[in-house]
Amino acid sequence: MTAMEAIFSRKSIRSYTGEMLTQEELKQILRACYAAPVGMGRFDSLHITVVQNSDYLAALEAEAGRQLGKD
Repeated sequence: MTAMEAIFSRKSIRSYTGEMLTQEELKQILRACYAAPVGMGRFDSLHITVVQNSDYLAALEAEAGRQLGKD
């Protein structure tokens, strides 16, 4: 796949199944995160958080909605 094919075939996901990731899937996603370029090489300020607890995700989504005025 060329870079342009990847750009034109990308998709935004707005709904999720709620299905947990396998350890291998999570490792693959994190490998991609670590390979992504970071502006100005500021890797020391990079922090990646993985949240899979559905109760915490619901609370996080509700708070984000309140902060953005969507309550």
